[in-house]
Amino acid sequence: MKYLKINLKKLLTYLLIAFLILSVFFQMAVTKKNVSYADTISEIQEDATEVISYKDIFNNYYEYACKQLDLLDDDYVLTFNDFINGYYYNGFNNNEEVSISDYVYMVIDYVSENAHYDYDSEIMATSSSSIERRCLLKSFKDSLVTPANEFEYAPVYNGVNGEVNNLMDCVKVGDIIHETKAVAGFGHTAVVVNLNHKSEYGNYIQTIEAVKPSVYFGFLDDTRMVDYETVILRVEDITNPIREKVSYFLHRQIGKKYDLNILRTNTSIDSSEWYCSELAYAAYNYAGLNLINRSDGYKSNGVLPNDILSSLYTYNKILGVKSFLDVQLIGMGVANWTIRVYNNTGSTKIVYYNTKFCFENDASGWTNLKDVATITISDGHYADVKISSNWFATNIAICCIDSYMGLFDARFITYASNLKKEYGHYSMNVKTSILRNS
Repeated sequence: MKYLKINLKKLLTYLLIAFLILSVFFQMAVTKKNVSYADTISEIQEDATEVISYKDIFNNYYEYACKQLDLLDDDYVLTFNDFINGYYYNGFNNNEEVSISDYVYMVIDYVSENAHYDYDSEIMATSSSSIERRCLLKSFKDSLVTPANEFEYAPVYNGVNGEVNNLMDCVKVGDIIHETKAVAGFGHTAVVVNLNHKSEYGNYIQTIEAVKPSVYFGFLDDTRMVDYETVILRVEDITNPIREKVSYFLHRQIGKKYDLNILRTNTSIDSSEWYCSELAYAAYNYAGLNLINRSDGYKSNGVLPNDILSSLYTYNKILGVKSFLDVQLIGMGVANWTIRVYNNTGSTKIVYYNTKFCFENDASGWTNLKDVATITISDGHYADVKISSNWFATNIAICCIDSYMGLFDARFITYASNLKKEYGHYSMNVKTSILRNS
């Protein structure tokens, strides 16, 4: 009997080991299948772009470069990471003589000649290194049609025949521009006041911002997005009347003095001096929305760009295809997390979400999800959903189904990891992926 018990234990151990091995192989097979499946959509790069941002803009130019090189069916594939890192490694973000469009053609030429491209390739020795902010207008005039001589360069929107990630289709009046890499070194904040301001170069996105020595009109375009690693923030609960008040307040500040005193927060419309994030904060305060001190106990005297970036009342706007849902972490319990899902797609959506945490491969590929629930959210509205903890899983997964470029129905997935609360602020790392919906 003792001998049988020992053998039984060994047998169970062997069975457990065999089960674990088979599970690993099964997971590898599923992952490989999902990767191949996603690759059938040529417009989607291998690495899902992070929410929001200058990477979305880069993606448009990356896709164009891949199409021109016809590399997607070749042994060598131009990777998204090499493409984006090469722009910064070679210093083109500080080179006023080379636009992002110029960079694309440099990469195309380099790969054509060398059959490879690594981000540290010296594709061109950079000469000019401008530190002047070139996205500001030269005077304080708000002309009905801005003359060309007001610009340092012609605004660039999808300058290589792109059709995806057009800023004008994604940004709205009142959106806050957050520059991660600003000249000052700790970020810069500006606010969009006009999406279609006329100029001799065509329509452009107009901003108002405080930059030494004054409050200026500026503009947002692809070049600015990538040069300063810019992300777009949208303010929760914003309405058109609020947008109008924000814009009115900001227009009243044009030409006033720039003064960087981060121990101060001016809010009066008659204040005579501003710094960048203070101006954005004051404009929303005038419109009745306090971006910082509504309920999170913010106590500092000043308002820095990162305070607005990490505020509970702003969230990262996903650029590019409008079918992605925006998400924000707004609460944490003992065993559940509250996620706010924003529908900015233009139509009512059935939203699918996994009610438990899952692994990243399952989230991005929408596989092995056994606890999927649905909720309907009308356009321009949001809903809060509860997602519970689940062993060692660290990702949330949320999606909707929509047409992909009119070709077929696709599942537009927004997923996130690293959900946490730090220094009184909630945050998480958000990514997106697209899969053909079978």
